[in-house]
Amino acid sequence: MFKYYLLKSIRETQFWFWSLVFPLALMTCFQVAFGNIYEMENSISQINVAIIVDQESMYSENFEMTVDSLSENDKGEPFLVKQDVANIEEAHELLLDEKSDLDAVFVVDGENMEILLKKDGRTTVTMVTKTIANAYQSNYSIIMDAYSTDPSSVPAIIESISEDIEYTTYNDGIYTRSPDNYEWYYISTIIMALLFNVTLGIGVVSDTRADISVGAMRVSVSPARKLKLILSAFFSRVICVWILSGIHLLVLNFVFKISLGKNWILVVLFVMLADVFALAIGQIFGLFMKGSLSQRENKATGIVMVSVFLSGEMVSNLPGIIEAKFPILNAINPATILNMGMYRLIYFDQPYDFFISAGKILVVSLLCLVISVIMLRREKYASL
Repeated sequence: MFKYYLLKSIRETQFWFWSLVFPLALMTCFQVAFGNIYEMENSISQINVAIIVDQESMYSENFEMTVDSLSENDKGEPFLVKQDVANIEEAHELLLDEKSDLDAVFVVDGENMEILLKKDGRTTVTMVTKTIANAYQSNYSIIMDAYSTDPSSVPAIIESISEDIEYTTYNDGIYTRSPDNYEWYYISTIIMALLFNVTLGIGVVSDTRADISVGAMRVSVSPARKLKLILSAFFSRVICVWILSGIHLLVLNFVFKISLGKNWILVVLFVMLADVFALAIGQIFGLFMKGSLSQRENKATGIVMVSVFLSGEMVSNLPGIIEAKFPILNAINPATILNMGMYRLIYFDQPYDFFISAGKILVVSLLCLVISVIMLRREKYASL
């Protein structure tokens, strides 16, 4: 019977579309849309700047000294490199020239400053140059106010401004690698794919309940033990979904170049448990939903889509919004639980999280499986 149910699952084309083809197509769309956008937006490579002074002043002189100090780095290659530009016309030409490596130009006129940026330049250039300009303007105003009110306090203020103070300490040991916000969509798609496996769980019920399918009618009058039939139908589908998830993870890692992290073995085990969870939940859907097999599958798919949407498949910060307003929804939403579990395994070096998440999944899966077996074994029919 195991072989029969295995072949039957392989022939279910609708399952292969929703659980294999659709998620891979969606991830391909993400790849086309995002590509290496994260690296482009967050690149911290050298920023080439120039300063053009229209009117000499103490403000412009001190600003040039500030940029010179930022261009000097005793610990290695400086991230800010100052270039010489003769005038504003040359600056415009260089910023429009795609071959030029000039990223930004500070135009200083008296105590006013304007920043010219390269067309279609990096986001980090805009952030860094504006931060430098705003910080300088703020510090300069503080010092000038001190000169006019209490000149004796100026040296202490300058020393305070120049001093590097760390108010927080960054613990880089928490992450196994740098988090990429766009990778959340790929992880969410993997979770969506395995949750679509609830339709196979409904298929287990359909194969063993005579009031749903003709095949189950024939099985019901056979001498085979009901428990053996139920477990054969269930675990034959487990094999299918494990193969499917293996394909997803291989494509994710080797085609889309998204690493599974240093705890990749735990990630694989987590996905395997999540597959069993989806099948077990599918059996509960199949038992308590009404209608034909296709109607039950459609209802279950609708529930899965809502769950996946609330987990951040389309809006990555939605779980955070829900956590602030209605946290219990995140706590009971299967897609959110699985998303966060897999995300933490990939990015955080905290194996303890695996055992917590895996324990929850395993308990719910076993509970659903036991309920399904008890209810299916007790099915009696007056006539078929």
